[in-house]
Amino acid sequence: MSSYADGGDVAETAAVVAGIARDLELVDHHCHQLVAGPLGGDRFERLLGEGAFAAPAGCSAADTGLGLAVRALCAPVLDLPVGAGIAEYVERRAELGTDEVHRRLMSGGASTYLVDTGYAPDELCSVDQMAGWTGGRVAEVARLETLAERVATHTFWDGGTGRTGEGGAVPNRAIAARMAGRAARTYAERLEEEMEKCRGVSGWKSVAAYRCGLGLDWSRPGPAQVREAAREWLSAEPDRQGRWRLENPVLIAHGVWAALDSGLPVQFHTGFGDNDVRLASADPTLLDPLIRATADGRSPIMLLHCWPYHRQAGYLAMVWPHVYMDVGLAIPHAGHRAAAILAEALELAPWHKVLYSSDAFGLAELYHLGVGLWREALASVLQPLSSAGFGNEELVRLGSLVGSGNALRVYGLD
Repeated sequence: MSSYADGGDVAETAAVVAGIARDLELVDHHCHQLVAGPLGGDRFERLLGEGAFAAPAGCSAADTGLGLAVRALCAPVLDLPVGAGIAEYVERRAELGTDEVHRRLMSGGASTYLVDTGYAPDELCSVDQMAGWTGGRVAEVARLETLAERVATHTFWDGGTGRTGEGGAVPNRAIAARMAGRAARTYAERLEEEMEKCRGVSGWKSVAAYRCGLGLDWSRPGPAQVREAAREWLSAEPDRQGRWRLENPVLIAHGVWAALDSGLPVQFHTGFGDNDVRLASADPTLLDPLIRATADGRSPIMLLHCWPYHRQAGYLAMVWPHVYMDVGLAIPHAGHRAAAILAEALELAPWHKVLYSSDAFGLAELYHLGVGLWREALASVLQPLSSAGFGNEELVRLGSLVGSGNALRVYGLD
């Protein structure tokens, strides 16, 4: 039996397939906002990676597949030659200004962006600015842990004004314990109110992988469990900004079940991220108990990022009707290896279960590369099918499912 790659003339099909991939509509079903102001060289380089540290002397944080892709694919968009040095690139960026850089690099991108607005909102642009720069439709995805932390903060800081306890000071331990007990009794209702304020969002997101890992007890917590977990969490001291970081597995599970009850898609960070993620506990197969418990439900489960567990995610998407996946930020990070990652994800995952996303954060370059490298990767995956005799109409159908059709259907964006 011959393989797909054996049939036809690969050279003859390459241009046709590349054109198909280039012309597909894209819906970016998971991304973040852009940095609104100018960026210095150090900050720019750090945003190119997931590590929050500077490179050694004489080296650059751009010495990566992603950094090389910026110098190869983004530099010409800013009127620089391919391979321009990173210092020259940052200087040209500053010369053009934020608006022009964003306009150029975001041009020709996705038609719709689903934005997780729950991370570092004070450092990033508004959703309206995002829409202006992209020229596309922008919808929000609400981060569950952020909503819970807002409940905790407002409990003690008088609606976020900075006044707590008596005299505006952080309450002592005894007073805090009493306040925590009262707050715990109404925690579930307050979280429900916060979620109700998010009416109109396109979905929910959990970053349990960053907080306690995905291997927690995913059974639905009862009211008494929630109250006790909330009391324990809120009795702890906040950080210097008066915030409580949610790492309690019972409350994380409670928030996820509340989101699942809404019927909207629920996104889960899986796989790699910055050095705050618990990578060994970010394997999406750890969600198996939750996936099994919700197989008859109405809320799709969206597995984000997934690398290096993208093959596991592909398996889950194959065997469960409500599980979907993407390979997100792995595409621009992998640079010239992006096609291999997408091909591995599609080894088992049905084409109607894989979605496009960039997971871009802060830099317009990540959006630009997310689109460009994904199109190249898709063309590489489609080309053997074309060589084997699949017609262009079928290639367009398959590519359109991943590029936009699955997101439009699952999130109800039509």
